Amino acid sequence: MKLIAESGSPLRNGSTEKDEQNRHRWFKKLLHLSSSNTGVTIIVGIISFLLVTGAASLPFFGASRYIDENGKSLQNVYAEKQIDVEDKDETQRKIERARQGVPIVYREQAPLNRAMRESLNHIVNDLSTLTDGQFMGSANEKALRDDLVGESPEAKVLLERLSKKPLSEEYWNKISAVSHATMNKMVEKGITPYDYIDHRDELINKALPSHILGALDESVVKFILSASLQPNIVVDEGLMEKRRSEAETAVKPATRMYRPMEQVVTKGEKVTAVQVAALQKMGKSVIGNNWVGAFGVLLLALAMIATLWYYIYGFDEKRYFKPSYAGMLTVLMLLGVIGFELLIGSLQNGLLLYSVAYAFPLATLPLTVSIFTHPRIGLMTAVLLTFFVGMVFRVEFPLLATLLFGSMMGVYILSRRLNFRDRGQLMYSGLYIGFTNVILIFALHLLQTASFLDIDWRHMGLTMVCGFAGGILSGVLTLGFLPFLESLFRLVTPYTLMELANHDHPLLRRMQFEAPGTFHHSLMTASLSEAASEAIGADALLTRVGCLYHDIGKMKRPLFFIENQAYFGADNPHDKLTPRLSKMVITAHPKDSLEMARYHRIPESVQRFMTEHHGTMMAAYFYNKACQEEGADNVNKSQFRYPGPKPQSKETAIVMLADACESAVRALKSPTIAQIEERIDKIIWQRIDDGQFEQCPLTFKDISIIKETFIRVLRGIQHNRIEYQQSIMRDLGRKMQAVNPSKPDPGKIDELIKDIQKSAPNE
Repeated sequence: MKLIAESGSPLRNGSTEKDEQNRHRWFKKLLHLSSSNTGVTIIVGIISFLLVTGAASLPFFGASRYIDENGKSLQNVYAEKQIDVEDKDETQRKIERARQGVPIVYREQAPLNRAMRESLNHIVNDLSTLTDGQFMGSANEKALRDDLVGESPEAKVLLERLSKKPLSEEYWNKISAVSHATMNKMVEKGITPYDYIDHRDELINKALPSHILGALDESVVKFILSASLQPNIVVDEGLMEKRRSEAETAVKPATRMYRPMEQVVTKGEKVTAVQVAALQKMGKSVIGNNWVGAFGVLLLALAMIATLWYYIYGFDEKRYFKPSYAGMLTVLMLLGVIGFELLIGSLQNGLLLYSVAYAFPLATLPLTVSIFTHPRIGLMTAVLLTFFVGMVFRVEFPLLATLLFGSMMGVYILSRRLNFRDRGQLMYSGLYIGFTNVILIFALHLLQTASFLDIDWRHMGLTMVCGFAGGILSGVLTLGFLPFLESLFRLVTPYTLMELANHDHPLLRRMQFEAPGTFHHSLMTASLSEAASEAIGADALLTRVGCLYHDIGKMKRPLFFIENQAYFGADNPHDKLTPRLSKMVITAHPKDSLEMARYHRIPESVQRFMTEHHGTMMAAYFYNKACQEEGADNVNKSQFRYPGPKPQSKETAIVMLADACESAVRALKSPTIAQIEERIDKIIWQRIDDGQFEQCPLTFKDISIIKETFIRVLRGIQHNRIEYQQSIMRDLGRKMQAVNPSKPDPGKIDELIKDIQKSAPNE
């Protein structure tokens, strides 16, 4: 049910009628965009992005292709280039060894030295007291003895020995002096905890002045020192940790290098952490699906497709921003990505030698794109795809640089020297690519060595042969791809146009005999148009071919066109027709041409010349005749116009001008240069004033150049027109006499007129 509301009043869902209208308007715009050439091309670009992303992301998924659930390799894998992988376990071991190898750093504890000396004095005093006969047997003896001797059997024995004889004060002074001297000596050198625990007796023995004391006195001194000594230097943990950190930082990571074509893993073996890292560095997903890597591929693919599509969008007035060209680019890029993926996979699995990689026909892509579009688009495509596959598949730079540079040379030769008259000439571009690859390979080998004696000539020779073969293969594959892509996307190449320009083509051959005047007119127009196209930088070959076929529909009723009547010696049938019927016959030839072209599978780019070369111009002669017969008020101008459309390109606009100028100048008898210029100028301004060039990118500067070119060419043609026409007449007369010796039957012409009258009774 239709909901009616005042403008701006709320509807059921809270929106207003104005909002609904805006949404409807945006929906119509979106629908129109999606159905236009631009919209479809954008959709093809999105599809291209998805396909390229999916194809390039395959190595980042499916870990089971390389390692099973038990951690064993499922296939042999070889390094396609030199790979340096860090051995983290070995690196950790090196770090531990470096930390443990740091020498121990000590720091002295000065307060302990004073404490040890005080302890030594106390022990000497206690010993002298215990050995004093007056102190023995006192109440404090047992406590002092226990405190000094403790549980040590050796100390008890020593104390008993000292108690058996009286000891003078002088004796203890001597013991004290020797003990202090020995302690000072040991303190000066330092006593570590390790020495104190494990080598204390040895240190005391070395420090004792044995030549001064006797055996008993030496035991007393050792006892005193042993009881009073403490470690006076300790490990400086802060400084030690700092030096350990410095030693750890100085450790270089342990690496495992895999040379090109060296086996990384063997089928069935347990895969180590180093081998896993090597596989990952080669772009293999070995631990589940690498979604992060796949996202990186997505971003790179988006950047590549968006850049290429935007470049084509702004190139030559969006001339190549069409679904057919976008589809062709999608197929070629997808084949390039898949080809690189298979190549790298074969190298990693040991199925190919690394040298064979230089035979990869990367140049096929830019060569094909250049032929279908423009060399600059071919170069842009090659550069973007090369960087894309290089980053995604981690292709070694020398290989990537060689293939890209060879492709650039191939495109240059294709655009400058290639002869489109023969498809076999494309092989010359392949030869140049091959020679370029050979030179680059030789130069790269020289850069990697210091002496000619160090060069591996066998390996370099094999690589150069493969590089040359890659150039030839690029030319061969380009030749093979052209017919397939032409048929699949209905595109036209210069080779197709050259084949169509051959006068032995069935349609042109028919026109030579069935409409010889039209054929001659088409030849003259083609010469004019080709020269003008070259002068303003348009597609001269397409323009020439379009001219040759633009009037093929006249073969349906050749005698109704004045240029054919003289060749057949026939009367003008329009004398027996009304102006409206004559207009119908004349303005129908673009439609007849289009039907005939479609039947004979003439490319769409050539068909446009058939419908656009008259645009929506008026058949002025028959319009004026109708005005004379019926009165100007009874004649509608729109009824005497061609159906169009107006010219959409520079090429079809040039043919519109050349078609009219050639006919008009040919009608002049012995024209002067001034008359030719006047006639051409009049024809050009008629079409400008009639708005025929509103839908094509033709500029006034282009029109000025076209006019000068027409004057120059027509002046040369008119100079030799009489002799040339007589020669053409004699040649065509001989051909026509051989094919059909009889002249046109007037009775048949009358029958044709009756058929026309019946088909258009209202006219």
